[in-house]
Amino acid sequence: MRWLMMSRAFRAHVLAGDININAFDWPIFCYDESKYDPQNPKQGLLQGHFLLCVYCHIFTGPSSTFEKKTKGQLPCGALNGLSKPTPEMIGYAAIIVRVCDPLYYQSLA
Repeated sequence: MRWLMMSRAFRAHVLAGDININAFDWPIFCYDESKYDPQNPKQGLLQGHFLLCVYCHIFTGPSSTFEKKTKGQLPCGALNGLSKPTPEMIGYAAIIVRVCDPLYYQSLA
């Protein structure tokens, strides 16, 4: 519960402009390196190959991540009535990548 209160407070500070989030705050996996432009850091943001593979795996099913298509269970997106991507869904995938990244935890040690 404490984390939820802290995240709401953080969000309120970001929305109020008290905390600035810039391109240096985004991990590299969030960017499509072929589209990145240092003069326009929003270009290519949330379009990284690995991030999009994780998004597809979660919301459209594991087989959509790979070239070889197989039939399997319904993906989470279909089970929850999601018909198109939203920024929140891509953000969720980014959080999953970050939380599950073992290199991130090694860097904290």
